Amino acid sequence: MSARAGGAEQEYGARGEVAAELFAGPGEMRALCRELDWASTPLGPVSEWPKSLQNIATTVLASRHPMFIWWGPDLVQIYNDAYRPSFGGGGRHPRALGARGREFWTDIWDSIGPQIEGVMTRGEATWHEDQFVPIDRNGRVEDVWWTYGYSPVRDDSGEIGGVLVVCQETTQRMLAERRLKTLTATLSAERQQLAALLDIAPAVMAIYSGPDQVVTYVNPTWERFVRKSNVIGRPFRDVFPEMENSGLFERIARVYETGEPFVESEIQLPIGRGPNGEIEQTFWNFVLQPSVAAGPGFDGSGRDRDVVVHAVDVTPQVLARRELEAARAALESRVEARTAQLTQANAVLALEIEGRVQDAEDRNILLQRLAGAQEAERRHLSRELHDEVGQHLTALGLRLQELAQVTEPGSVAERHVSELQSMTSLLGRELHTIALQLRPRALDDFGLDAALAAYARSWSKQSGIVCQVHAETESARLPTAIESAVYRVVQEALTNVAKHSGATRASVVVERRDGQVNAIVEDDGRGFESASPGDRSSGLDAAGGLGILGIQERAAQLGGSVDVESAPGRGTTLFFRIPERVRAMENRRG
Repeated sequence: MSARAGGAEQEYGARGEVAAELFAGPGEMRALCRELDWASTPLGPVSEWPKSLQNIATTVLASRHPMFIWWGPDLVQIYNDAYRPSFGGGGRHPRALGARGREFWTDIWDSIGPQIEGVMTRGEATWHEDQFVPIDRNGRVEDVWWTYGYSPVRDDSGEIGGVLVVCQETTQRMLAERRLKTLTATLSAERQQLAALLDIAPAVMAIYSGPDQVVTYVNPTWERFVRKSNVIGRPFRDVFPEMENSGLFERIARVYETGEPFVESEIQLPIGRGPNGEIEQTFWNFVLQPSVAAGPGFDGSGRDRDVVVHAVDVTPQVLARRELEAARAALESRVEARTAQLTQANAVLALEIEGRVQDAEDRNILLQRLAGAQEAERRHLSRELHDEVGQHLTALGLRLQELAQVTEPGSVAERHVSELQSMTSLLGRELHTIALQLRPRALDDFGLDAALAAYARSWSKQSGIVCQVHAETESARLPTAIESAVYRVVQEALTNVAKHSGATRASVVVERRDGQVNAIVEDDGRGFESASPGDRSSGLDAAGGLGILGIQERAAQLGGSVDVESAPGRGTTLFFRIPERVRAMENRRG
């Protein structure tokens, strides 16, 4: 039990019944007043209080409005339960009960002291609304606002005995008003910024309010694109009667009623915005956004809802795209028609090419047959010359030899016989050369390798040019047409080397590889510029290019190819390639 409580029990012993009766009733402050040793305060025992103090104390403690009493010269304090929260939780309560005012309110006495003195000395009541009076509570000095009044209280003699404080802390409201003011200023600035942005926005912006869709705002872009004036305050339907059947009024009404936004692209709308009000068909990308205007009387039903319109005129883009689509369709139609024409032309061309290819193949077959016939005729002539004419020359030589034995030495007859023998021998050699050039028997009897070796020896002996031959083709005999072609190519190439190259050495390489026959004829002669294959200085391109042309013709007949490499002073090399099997017709050996 506190000292104050002990004092209260002592007072009950003497005059406690007065305090118990005066402070009877519920509440923390009545209980504290009953427990407090008032005799230890400047007010003295409760039983000795003047009736005026007892009455005002009873009234204050019973009130549910925050009230406070300063009484007597020492301004002893009494307050009620409604005032108690104003002290906070820093320990100032219940220490304030029965304390002297000047000693207790040292933190704000400079502010309230003169006001209290005016009431106590002159009886001047005061009234202060939302007065800023920071106080020490909750362990710190807090910003606090009060609405309060100081009123004089008369004692039993009619003099001013104390001050009655009727107050209300308005801190929360003041802070809320401050926040509201800040928010209002921020909102105002944001609205100004938004208005500035809307004014320069490239899109059409407008606000339609209420169920009648009254136009309450349009930005400059709206005026520039729509080209209608005096629209503010008018229903949207009245501003655009030409849109009656466009469906836009119904879309806006649905957003207004449901509160759900609407987004759609390329809405077609008729607008009378021509110089004389002519109707234009336009296209727009629309966003309709609901915005609730919480004004006076707003009940949350959406009756004051605005519809914010964001629209972009895409008429040029839509028209350009449609023109492009039309042009594309026309182009595709033209391409389709042209494709059909080209398909038909290609079919005709394919037939023509097929005919020409067949003609070319027929030509190759004829040329191959002609070449085969020529080779057969050469073979026949060669053998006749060798067998019949050669035999006659041999018999003539034998008879001339017999005749020489019976003629008188030194006689005219002996001289004529000797001349005839020389002529017969020369004719035999020339006959052999002619037969060899027409068709060497070695080619038919022994194959390509032997025939080339024999020809090279004979050619080297006649031309005086060293010639090396390396031929490996007789793993299996080649078709007659191929052997003949290779032999003739080498023959023609070496003939040109002997006539025009000025070479001292030549070489021939013939081999079979990867299903084809390759022939290489090379000389160390004067050569020629590759860009001028008709130059007569080339041994392989003699007679104005006729040598190469003849070789190329042979290669083409058999599906082969010819290449020539040469440079001045570096000789010439001829490459001849044909497949092992004749493409157009297979020549069989007879």
